Amino acid sequence: MSLSDRLRSTLLRIDARSLGLFRIAMGAVLLGDLFQRWTDRRAFYSNDGVLPNHAHLYHVLKQATPRVWSALHAFSTPGENSFAMVLILIAYVIFLIGYKTRVFHLISLALLVSLAARNVYLETPGTYVAITLLVATALLPCGSRFSIDSLLASLRARDEKDAEALNDRAPTPEAILSAERGPGWSPTSLAALAVLLHLTIVLVATWSQQSGPTWQDGSALHYALWVERWVSDLGTHVRSAPPALLAIWTRVLHGIPLLAPLCLFVPLPRIARPLAFAALLFYGLTYGLLFSFGLWGWTFVAAAFLAISTESWEAWQSRFAKGRALTVIYDADCGICLWLTRLLKRLDLRSHLTFQGNDALTIPPGQRPPYRSPPDGEAPRLLYRRTAATSPVETAPLPAEITDDLVTGTVVAVDGKGRVFTEGRAVAAIVRSLPLGFLLSLPLRIPGTTGLWDALYRKIPPRRFAISEALGLGACGVPPRAADALHEEPKPGEVSPSTRLRRLFTGGLREVFAVLLLLAAAAQTGKQNPWPTAVSVPQPRAFAAISGWLRMGDRYDVLAKTPAEDGFLVIDALTRAGRSIDPLTGREPDMESVRFRMGLFWSTYSQVLFEKKEGVDLEKPFREYLARGGPSWQTLGDNPFLGFDAYWVRYKLPGPGERGLTVIGRDKLFTHQRGGRQSEALPTLTPLNVR
Repeated sequence: MSLSDRLRSTLLRIDARSLGLFRIAMGAVLLGDLFQRWTDRRAFYSNDGVLPNHAHLYHVLKQATPRVWSALHAFSTPGENSFAMVLILIAYVIFLIGYKTRVFHLISLALLVSLAARNVYLETPGTYVAITLLVATALLPCGSRFSIDSLLASLRARDEKDAEALNDRAPTPEAILSAERGPGWSPTSLAALAVLLHLTIVLVATWSQQSGPTWQDGSALHYALWVERWVSDLGTHVRSAPPALLAIWTRVLHGIPLLAPLCLFVPLPRIARPLAFAALLFYGLTYGLLFSFGLWGWTFVAAAFLAISTESWEAWQSRFAKGRALTVIYDADCGICLWLTRLLKRLDLRSHLTFQGNDALTIPPGQRPPYRSPPDGEAPRLLYRRTAATSPVETAPLPAEITDDLVTGTVVAVDGKGRVFTEGRAVAAIVRSLPLGFLLSLPLRIPGTTGLWDALYRKIPPRRFAISEALGLGACGVPPRAADALHEEPKPGEVSPSTRLRRLFTGGLREVFAVLLLLAAAAQTGKQNPWPTAVSVPQPRAFAAISGWLRMGDRYDVLAKTPAEDGFLVIDALTRAGRSIDPLTGREPDMESVRFRMGLFWSTYSQVLFEKKEGVDLEKPFREYLARGGPSWQTLGDNPFLGFDAYWVRYKLPGPGERGLTVIGRDKLFTHQRGGRQSEALPTLTPLNVR
């Protein structure tokens, strides 16, 4: 491959399989984010929460540039918000599986923007990077592989009628044709380059923010893991690691935002792209597993799949594991059986499966391979098999236990060693031969469950013809017509001028939108982050509007400052019955055990409420929310709150090589009505136990 070809493949193309994996991973990330928001839907999205719709819109309009919209402003009560989030769940699932992918990609983007913009004080760098990548990849064919759309298109393009067609793994004419189409359909595009540049902008902006002394001396990760509002449960165990290990981890984490973009643009895909994939995966998993930063780390895990090159995919698909090679003998007269084999063919990316109809166990004399015929002159009974991913189908003697009665009553699978599997064991063997099949087939291979799966399977064969008829699937063994067998398709040169013009126009629009979105994100990111003057992008009103309405490109200040001390919020509420309750936790107020583990959104909101200028305006609706009981305490009957006090409890983080947290002070933030306990009743400050 020439240098120009490598540059074009590296800079202007993202493999369709990589885009498909990104879509699946990003759909899972969006679902995880939605489940986090679900638990706090009353507190942060309803009019019964900390910021009702009218209060939120009022505060947003006070901003200098109130470019905020959200579909969730139309939902007020907790019940309405629950209904809205169920609809969002459905949209995310459809995007993940890839049905009407482009439509639901845009719908998922709009819904994520709506979730973020319903309460702008909950926005985090993870929100911005997730929206930015969804915007950038919306212009690429994320549904062309590993999706319901691609499966349906493949089934329509090639209607296999027999085992010969099922075993034909050559690229379809449609795939060859699409690779040669014009700008509207071409796999090379400025949109692909824009995605890589979007990712680079985010990473470099993050690196520029992480320039403090703790990043220079390697202690940033240590201090961050001791901030209770940030650390995850797993992170509390990791922070006890040796200081030298955490220092090395910190330096690697700080270097990845520069290393990964470099590897993305180096035209050595067999070396650089796997390194970029590993770096982004390590970067995302570190933040995703050790911290409660929401979308931040997991979005980079999804983005890592964009770095997988075509060369890596081809190398993976060409690896043929002989231990997973399997011959599947199916009922050629059963419509549902043929449909399932067509589905298996499309799932079998590494060509481990060879298909054989039960009507082809005896090869006709005219097609007999060079085997000696039995003395009685009957044709030998042969088994189809494949010994390599690209090798033609060969034949071998059929195992003696495979009889006509057996293959008409159940699916039969034969491995490379001649072992025969039937019923539930055959299904388990087939699933195991597919990608990720070792994991997917585990439930089918649990010791002692074989009889159960066999019993369930036996209910299907007697009903297979009725099932086929109900699904509108005809008989299988009908030979294809000559035209079907030839798979004649128009050549690229035969595309009509009108179609070519339409593709040129739509492709041109795609490139224009890709450039505009990239410039808008770069301008906004440069405005909000320390950015080299030489590469700064001016921000005209149009760019500001694009980034503002889409909520993309902002401050990427994750762990920009790793503090030597931090704090947590405690509410001391007094009920009419004289009980002291913290409505945030539902337990007695605890000002010594640093355990503010209420999740990402409460930690983010508490920081905004009491450490930033917006907190003054948000205090009143927050007090009203607490007076109604807060998230974890219900004021029932004659036991309402008489009043409460809010405290910000400060604690000191241990230095490198040290362990444990020490409470060093309390700041009384406000008193509501009669307040909580008297100040003299509060416990004396004492160091926390070493943890």
